[in-house]
Amino acid sequence: MNKDTVAGSVKETGGKVRSAVDSALGDKKGEALGKIDQATGAAQKNYGEVKDAVKKAANDTKDAANDAYKAAKKAANE
Repeated sequence: MNKDTVAGSVKETGGKVRSAVDSALGDKKGEALGKIDQATGAAQKNYGEVKDAVKKAANDTKDAANDAYKAAKKAANE
């Protein structure tokens, strides 16, 4: 989990709350702004999740390459 995932979740939740409160108060503009915050937060959260997935995939690839290099080096020395 990274800062984008956390910040996005917070913004998404805040948007849900704002939208619900403003809807109950009959404030259409506030309700719309809450929905915008909700969508923006969801996008930021998803961006953070993708960033984490890419970082993990890169690390896994690096580890696999290192393992293959070590195995090849060991095989060449035998």
